[in-house]
Amino acid sequence: ERPRPVLTAALFASFAGMLFVLKPFAAGAAPAAGGLAALLAGFTAGCAYYNIRRLGALQEGGIRTVFYFTLISTLLSALGLLFTYSSITPYSPEKLFWALVVGLTATFGQLALTRGLHYGRTVVSSALMYYSIVFFRII
Repeated sequence: ERPRPVLTAALFASFAGMLFVLKPFAAGAAPAAGGLAALLAGFTAGCAYYNIRRLGALQEGGIRTVFYFTLISTLLSALGLLFTYSSITPYSPEKLFWALVVGLTATFGQLALTRGLHYGRTVVSSALMYYSIVFFRII
């Protein structure tokens, strides 16, 4: 789907605003690397939204899409965990409870996002996702 010129202008304006707020190149190489990592994350998220939209056009089920996304993300995260942590401590029952709550709400969020991308406009669905930052700030 082709975004309207107003949405394209808003995208470039928000990108410029992000550069003014984050100033990724202001303090040397480490912040610049973080800024580049954020840009790469945004690019890959856009690619994921596009592919989820295409899967919806092919009548691929949302639950299957979320399942494989979760499976691949978990395996890649576990691979990264092997190289970053030297010891793993078991969760207390309270921490385990909250980890499960976060996992369940994330799963429902992914299902809702996938449904929105399958049936709605990709540009609007992905833009509305940024309201989570506002809600997070309120909480």
